[in-house]
Amino acid sequence: MLLWILLAVGLIIIAGLAWYAGTLLMQLKHQTETQKAIEAENSRKIEQRNQNIAQSIDTIIAAMLEEQCDYSEGTIRLCVLLDHMHLGEAIDVRVEYPELHRFYDNIKHMATHKARADLPKKERMKQDVERLKHEAESQPIIKEHELPALKRFIAAYL
Repeated sequence: MLLWILLAVGLIIIAGLAWYAGTLLMQLKHQTETQKAIEAENSRKIEQRNQNIAQSIDTIIAAMLEEQCDYSEGTIRLCVLLDHMHLGEAIDVRVEYPELHRFYDNIKHMATHKARADLPKKERMKQDVERLKHEAESQPIIKEHELPALKRFIAAYL
């Protein structure tokens, strides 16, 4: 009789543990599915954002090549947009487009917008001369080599 009671208690304990294990497995399955859905949504958002940025980059490149946008402004905009793209390990834009980034590094400290308007005329002219010097050095390389290469790279996102 005692053996039957112990056996019944053992079965109840085993059944309880099996139910608990099943509950944990169902929770794990639900969490895994939720995580996969979140990752898929994040990937979709990143892809959409990259596509929007790529369209902006394509427009800026076209404006620069048609000389509707000066190279200083275009370079600043391109480098900032490229920094905001999620490219992962696909490409190192600083290595692929070195002249674009060298030019950007040379002019990024210069005042723009209201800060530029607030500068004394002498300082503003000094920055203009420096910017134009860097632009004259970089423009041929950027125009002939890097903008077409960047346009081909961006085409994959369009």
